[in-house]
Amino acid sequence: MRKRSIANKEYGDVYDGQVWKDFLNIGGQPFLNKERNYAFMMNCDWFQPYKRRSDFSVGVLYLVLMNLPREERFKRENVFLVGIIPALSREPVSLNQFLCPLVDELKALWIGLSFVASISPLFPLKFRAALLCASSDIPSSRKFWWVFRSWC
Repeated sequence: MRKRSIANKEYGDVYDGQVWKDFLNIGGQPFLNKERNYAFMMNCDWFQPYKRRSDFSVGVLYLVLMNLPREERFKRENVFLVGIIPALSREPVSLNQFLCPLVDELKALWIGLSFVASISPLFPLKFRAALLCASSDIPSSRKFWWVFRSWC
């Protein structure tokens, strides 16, 4: 479901926002309007793995596919685990060492990767993707800034 109507000019999902609309066509060519092109949202969250201990936290980096309907996006079977940031003696200043491999993969997906898929077993199809947004708390956002500013 890539097109929706906006009732009362309220934004109910990413499809209603300007970023999604900007990615429908890139440089005069269809991007999100084209089949096999996808948009991801990256999330970073920290949690305490034990109920009775609060002396350390573990971080998780994951992607969700924005092309899916909102009610499907965050279901366990639709979440792409990118990395786990282990409990360290101190929280890392930067997430570069965890994010740089992801940035390399996202660069390759932006250009496009060809795969033989079940819908076309005789010849490879090109798949592309873009990272549309990142979601995190304020401390993680500050750590994201450095890696995406430099693109590793």
